Amino acid sequence: MGGKKMNSEQRTSVLTSPNGQNQLLPNQRALLMVTQYLGVPLITTGVLIATSVNNNSFIQVALAFILLLIPWTAYQSWRTGKAYGLPIFSMIAGLHWLYFAVALFWGNRRAPVWYSNTALVSEESITNSLLMIVIGVCAIGIGMQIRFTKTAVTQPRESLPLPPRTWDYFRVLLVLGIVSSLFPSIVYILGEAGRQWILAFQSTVPLFAFLLLLRRYFRGEAVQADKILILLYIVGRALTGLGSGWSGSIFYLGIAIGLTYLLERRTVPIRAMLLLIVISIFLQPGKSDFRAAYWNGENNQADVVIRVNYWLEQSIQSWQEIFNDPSGELLTDNLRNSMLRVSLLTYTANVHDKTPTVVPFQQWSLYEFAVIGLVPRFVWPDKISGNDANRFFQVAYGISREDFLGNVSIASGFMTEAYISFGWVGVFTVMFLLGMFYRAVEQVFFRKPATVFAPSIGLLAITMLLRIEAQLGLYLVGTIQAIVVAYLVLIPVFVINTNRRSLTAHNVMKSTRGT
Repeated sequence: MGGKKMNSEQRTSVLTSPNGQNQLLPNQRALLMVTQYLGVPLITTGVLIATSVNNNSFIQVALAFILLLIPWTAYQSWRTGKAYGLPIFSMIAGLHWLYFAVALFWGNRRAPVWYSNTALVSEESITNSLLMIVIGVCAIGIGMQIRFTKTAVTQPRESLPLPPRTWDYFRVLLVLGIVSSLFPSIVYILGEAGRQWILAFQSTVPLFAFLLLLRRYFRGEAVQADKILILLYIVGRALTGLGSGWSGSIFYLGIAIGLTYLLERRTVPIRAMLLLIVISIFLQPGKSDFRAAYWNGENNQADVVIRVNYWLEQSIQSWQEIFNDPSGELLTDNLRNSMLRVSLLTYTANVHDKTPTVVPFQQWSLYEFAVIGLVPRFVWPDKISGNDANRFFQVAYGISREDFLGNVSIASGFMTEAYISFGWVGVFTVMFLLGMFYRAVEQVFFRKPATVFAPSIGLLAITMLLRIEAQLGLYLVGTIQAIVVAYLVLIPVFVINTNRRSLTAHNVMKSTRGT
């Protein structure tokens, strides 16, 4: 009372000795470390155990805890460090916890097969699936320790110094992307053979321009035109996604925005993440009605606004019924179904039950598209489809009837695909190599000196790499394709800037000679 307040330096001196060492007692430091690294995993796992609908074994719970401990520890190390970039390993590992560990407690054990509604996966296969994911995540972490260059990742320049005309170029690209999204048939402008690359340009180019402007916005450098275009792109992307029956477009757009915020502010946008989760859960009940009306019905030519309005109305009506249910069962079922949309546990357990006793290991056959996928179809008209691996998975493991493959495409996830191909050895080997690929992306796009465009291309790549439910061929080809398209878009910028520098150097030399 009445005493002087200590400033930050004085408060620091109380906690540290004259030589700068922390004065906390050993047991206090140990408690602080336990709280920082074990607190969230312990509390989260405890809540999941308390609310679980399944009787899980100790080993299963321990593996689920490890799956959360690994990404949380990695994130804490990244947060307390000074390295620029994104916590790639933490995000990849965290998504595997979401796709596998959460379903252990809240999901069911029903085998995902079309011919039976009562078949269950075995508890042994559940345990093996969790163990496989732990091994695979650790292999990714080991692979990411491989350094391809001695150059460290560090903080980028304080601003994004580009000439005004360059920013106008990216604004035009974003506008063209927004307009082209209103005409879905434009992807067939070069026929079926060129659809893959036209689709890549239509989705990647505006997203790349959007990420550049969004980084500028988070740095406080955006002009009014940038803010308007950012808003228009978000609204346009949401409308086209909902109008086509895919809520995932909103989810991944939110992921891209969150990654950009994390890159520039080095803080997780928790409120934005919670909002994204709420939106996804809200839209879930109306999805089936929407697809029944516009995918299989006679209204598939309806206007986008009418489609979106129908989806929203169905979702609102469904939620009214849910909240009017006094038993609360509808609410529980809906939340559980929403959670199961991001679950691969039973799919992987089904694989473990049938491989290799029923379905033999596939060796390299599922990875053919990863090698030839970048070749345009107009160059190789008979090239295999990127969905061939998905079709094999669906038919061989009883996920879908063969005559129903044209209506749905389901992937096993690249880690489960590694087990289908080579077993346990394949999981470690493929994930180790994938970890090296993640490390290469990190060092190429976030290394020193960080160029203006490299981090934005890195954001584009990581947005693609977070789709861990994909099969490896489409996963790698889609990522590399997005990177290639981004560099193709930058060619005019490089040419103009090179000519400008050459002209400036020529004028300087001319004036020097005159002097």
